[in-house]
Amino acid sequence: ELLLPPTAELRSAYDCLWPLELGGWRHPAQPCQSATLRIFYHRVGVQGVPSAQQLLPLLQRAGLTSAQGRAIATIVGFIGRTTGQDWSAMGLRTPGLGSYVDTLQLSRRRWLVDGTNELRRPDELYLPRPDIVTLIGAFPDLYPDSAVFSTLEEPLCLAIGLKDDEAI
Repeated sequence: ELLLPPTAELRSAYDCLWPLELGGWRHPAQPCQSATLRIFYHRVGVQGVPSAQQLLPLLQRAGLTSAQGRAIATIVGFIGRTTGQDWSAMGLRTPGLGSYVDTLQLSRRRWLVDGTNELRRPDELYLPRPDIVTLIGAFPDLYPDSAVFSTLEEPLCLAIGLKDDEAI
């Protein structure tokens, strides 16, 4: 199957999750810059972002790595930032964030990388707000990895179940 990632970060995430030698998604070496070509791909059914059903087997298998957790965060973060935007002119299909959170059960699975590079469930981690860090300490195993947190952004982190100051 062909997958047309809209950004270089998503292309790297796809390579991490679905290596070609294991039957991974085929995609161009560089993101498609041509709106006309992207619209054509969209019309013939080429996806820009994998569906929740395509990610589900990865989350269900044992042995998910921190690199794969970061790749999933990249995809979920992209969907969180683009949900509700009209990308049809660019020929990009993005599923709704609710579909991902619900189908993948993101709040109940160990996929989110913490500050010690371990995978945790979102409900095991706190938002890295200064007031929370002051109250419970700067222990890296209590917070998502800083790069992962910036990829997901705070509203999405709350939506997938990270704890805020009310949980203290």
